Amino acid sequence: MDIAQLNTVRMGLRNEVEQSILMREDRFCHRFGLSLRKIWLQWLAEERFPGQQMQQVHYVEQSWLGLPPEWMTQATPGVGLKPGLRVALAHAQGLMEKALQQAKDADLKTAQASQKRPHPYWNDLTTLCDTVLASVPNEPFSLACLAEVEHASGHTDFAVTYLRYAQTAIELNTQPS
Repeated sequence: MDIAQLNTVRMGLRNEVEQSILMREDRFCHRFGLSLRKIWLQWLAEERFPGQQMQQVHYVEQSWLGLPPEWMTQATPGVGLKPGLRVALAHAQGLMEKALQQAKDADLKTAQASQKRPHPYWNDLTTLCDTVLASVPNEPFSLACLAEVEHASGHTDFAVTYLRYAQTAIELNTQPS
């Protein structure tokens, strides 16, 4: 038993699960839906052409090609901001961008008034980022915003870490799914 190798595997498990399709609601639901459609078409083919495998395969292929194109496109991820309020990821990113600008503007005003403590807007931004990350793990813009929060709080090391996570997430998101 190689303890070092086991520890390396253990340390990578969280990242592996977070990057898996099971943690990506948008991808998982889309693929799961397509799988259910294919199962249904196969069942219909077996009902219509019992024991005739070639006809079943042809029926499934032709039926698959006849599905509406919008069924084939992958849905965009959604974010549950609060019970009963779900928005598209792009909308949530817009809210984060607005919250980030508010926090920066408030910091400028408090700096001019010679106050040293960070504005509560940073807490609001952190909460919003955490909410988005709960819905879309490793969402790069949320991670970059958290880097801004840490930088504003004087935690440069944490800010750099969040930026590294954001960069890794961007690299993973550009790979084919």
